[in-house]
Amino acid sequence: MSSVIGAKIRQYRRLRGITQEQLGSLVGVTTQAVSKWERGGTPDAELLPEIADVLEVSVDALFGRAEVTLEAEIISKLVSDESGDVFNHAFRLCCMVLLGLVREKSIAETIPEGFPDNLRNSFNIKYFSKLLYDSGIVCARLSHDFRYFFLLPSPEKPLNEKLVDREQIREVFEVLSHPEVLDIIFYMYTRLNTPVSTSLIAKNTGLSHDRADE
Repeated sequence: MSSVIGAKIRQYRRLRGITQEQLGSLVGVTTQAVSKWERGGTPDAELLPEIADVLEVSVDALFGRAEVTLEAEIISKLVSDESGDVFNHAFRLCCMVLLGLVREKSIAETIPEGFPDNLRNSFNIKYFSKLLYDSGIVCARLSHDFRYFFLLPSPEKPLNEKLVDREQIREVFEVLSHPEVLDIIFYMYTRLNTPVSTSLIAKNTGLSHDRADE
């Protein structure tokens, strides 16, 4: 049973996005003690409720008895995240999806502590990833200054069937590249998640009200 507890502590700690050192500090033990648990040791019984609380799971879950699907657990973690950092938490999960899609079983044993947050110290390095499969494509940029995750399962019908009107697509890009449209886009990005009106756009871009409305 000790090996089950250790494996579960490791699983939930990583899902929670905390290091062995952080877990040890939160429950009042050393990093070496946490490492020993995860290698098959057994925490003192009185520590189990505190460990469960820190990892936001039940004591039963530490014994492998919780019958909660991974999907439900992820949703629960994100819904209950009150740290104000829910997007970084979600992106961390996306990074784990990316590693899982590499389809190499041993990779779970080699994930560096703190990944992907430890990339913050590599400002001069750009981390890109692209995985191509018959069943879909995954693209990601893990650099801390600009991060994204994109997953596209292959559609049942070929993508080129969506590109039926070449002239219409050209017109869309022509509109988006117009200097006045770019002025509006750049202005709106200074007011993220804030409603803007035609009057505000006109005032802050130098366009006439009619032109901005158009």
